[in-house]
Amino acid sequence: MLPQEIPLEEVREGLTPETYILIKNCLWRQEWNRYETIPKMLNALDAAISAEQTRPQTEGISRNKRAWLLYGGIAFSLLAIAAVVAFFLIK
Repeated sequence: MLPQEIPLEEVREGLTPETYILIKNCLWRQEWNRYETIPKMLNALDAAISAEQTRPQTEGISRNKRAWLLYGGIAFSLLAIAAVVAFFLIK
């Protein structure tokens, strides 16, 4: 039995919709739900970064810390994708 998915919005509040969409589309289990091409993913990444940088500062988190959190989440997502791809290539 697979664990129940917890929406990112519940785990990490305060991000922009573009960031939530980016992360969700990078982590889909079904490959047909993920980005079809690298340029589409990079466009979504640019949109998420722009949205995060232009949103008003809230909850006492500095812009620099938000950027690190965003980049860390994106890096984690990309590593997860690489791990899934590697798993299927090795198999």
